[in-house]
Amino acid sequence: FSASDATLPAALTTQLNTLGVATAQFFANAVNTTNTGVDVVIDYQKKISNKERFKILFVANFQGINIDDVHVPAAIVANGTAEEKEYKANTFFNDREKYFLKASAPASKFSTSFDYTKNKVTLGARVTYFGRVALTGFGINGDGINPQVPSDADENVLVPEIFNYSGKFTTDLYMNVQVTKKASLILGADNIFNVHPDFAVNPQAKWWAGDNETGGPWDGVQMGYNGLRLFTKLAFRF
Repeated sequence: FSASDATLPAALTTQLNTLGVATAQFFANAVNTTNTGVDVVIDYQKKISNKERFKILFVANFQGINIDDVHVPAAIVANGTAEEKEYKANTFFNDREKYFLKASAPASKFSTSFDYTKNKVTLGARVTYFGRVALTGFGINGDGINPQVPSDADENVLVPEIFNYSGKFTTDLYMNVQVTKKASLILGADNIFNVHPDFAVNPQAKWWAGDNETGGPWDGVQMGYNGLRLFTKLAFRF
């Protein structure tokens, strides 16, 4: 919100101008949502012998989120034309933020892990599915309201700047060695096939790649964007 906007409450713009602030944004607990979903957990363990066992764990989450209402402060939209009031209401909680909120609760995610233990060594593998999400860029106007950008084929033709992240699988491997009663050595590799999210771009407007929260090829979606990670840990119990 701009300090020079005469349609905003004078108490707000005066304070901003006194502080030498040109524009300001703020957080507000003003959105009603409804979440529905179900969690599934299946745990199976098999003891093969006194020193050998096998375990399978499946966990899943399915959910949906709906934005029921946005409570825009009355003072913000009290003055101005109908178009100005609508723009300020959309600025208060724009389309980009609505996509961002919904992406925080993906429709599905599930993981299956397999553990095999013999004596003091455990070998494990985990396969995780990250469900589809959609985010948007800031748009040619930079306000995140109905974000659109020029297409690569014709800069006079605008296309929606929606980033569709399709569902992806990642695979992890790990080994735990019980060195002593109180110490364990852990070796592992996350995302061994180096799977990345889809690029943050509308395929019709690749020149606008990077117009996102991170300013890079990907947004900070749940599966992460670092790809393959190798690690080792030494864990102690006290």
